[in-house]
This record gives sequence, C-alpha cells and structure tokens, in this order.
Amino acid sequence: MDPDQLSQLLQGRRAGRITEEALTSWVDAHADAASSQLKRTTYLKLRRGDPQPAFLECLAACHTCSQVYQDGEFRDYHDFEQCDGRLRSASGVFTPVPAPAWYTAPANILGGEVLYQCQQCEAVWRLILPERAQRGSWCRVG
Repeated sequence: MDPDQLSQLLQGRRAGRITEEALTSWVDAHADAASSQLKRTTYLKLRRGDPQPAFLECLAACHTCSQVYQDGEFRDYHDFEQCDGRLRSASGVFTPVPAPAWYTAPANILGGEVLYQCQQCEAVWRLILPERAQRGSWCRVG
C-alpha cells in the first residue's frame, strides 16, 4: 500500500469529498497499514468514525499557518488581539468556514468560536474568543 494513500483519504474526508463510511471502510480493509501509520489511540478513534486526531497526526499544516500564532491558549487579551490582527491581514489565506460534519466543538466555550480554513494547506483552525475567565485560544482542529 502507498503510504500517501491514507493522507490522501484524510485530506478528502477533511474537505468533505469522502464520506465517513468510505473512510472507515478503507481503514477496516487496510487495518494493518493504517495501524502502522498511526498511534494506536488515533487509529482506534479513526475506526470509530472520529478522524480529527488522524488529521492532526498525518496532515501537516503549512508555513503560513504557523505564522499566525502559536497553537494554544492566549496569555492575555493582547495576545488575542495580535492573533486576530494577523488573521485579518492574511485575508484570502484564512477564510471563516462553517463547522465541518466531522468537527466536535468543545464544551463550555463562553466567548464563542470561529473556525478558519487555510486556503493553502486546507488545515482547519479554531479561534476561541476570550470571555471573562477564559483567555481564548488558537488551535488546529483538522
């Protein structure tokens, strides 16, 4: 089996070109190859229909994505403003997108969230807006 085949299927699923059923069928049919390319927990989640960890493990984000802000929680409101400013200046590269079918939102988000997709590598990022005690965050979800 071609090692890039799993990556191509995951890219198709992330973009919505491949259904969950098609991906899990392929994983079941190529269990040895898929399990050798992924961590065990990621592989098991993928078999159960949760591709998010596999996206993060197999599909790399591009250089443009890493320039927006470091992955994780903001230290203060100024960090949020800096990240937001970089997103605005990269208009055309990052576009807001509706939640994909495979996405599961985290619980207890006070300020809300906005999902962005990089037009270069198709990575999906989540911006959690700061609100009261939550400082907000910028992280890759797909």
